Amino acid sequence: MSRSLPSQRNFEDIRKEARELLHDLRRRDAAALRRHYSLDCEAGKFLARLADAQFIVAREYGYRSWLKLKQRLEASPQDISKSVSTILAP
Repeated sequence: MSRSLPSQRNFEDIRKEARELLHDLRRRDAAALRRHYSLDCEAGKFLARLADAQFIVAREYGYRSWLKLKQRLEASPQDISKSVSTILAP
């Protein structure tokens, strides 16, 4: 499941989303487990960790890791603009 990162979201919102997912995974919520199974066939065999929930959230937003997602959310608009300019430069 891939979804776009809303422009008004901040890191605190996403952090809370990961914690809520962790809570749901530990309760063995079916929807949360489906999200986990979609990324890891070993899901459900072990107690979910916060890192697992963070990874799921990051991947769903199209990022390779929680760190990459965090860096994107904490980047200033100028940093993002520079990155785009670098990528688009001939």
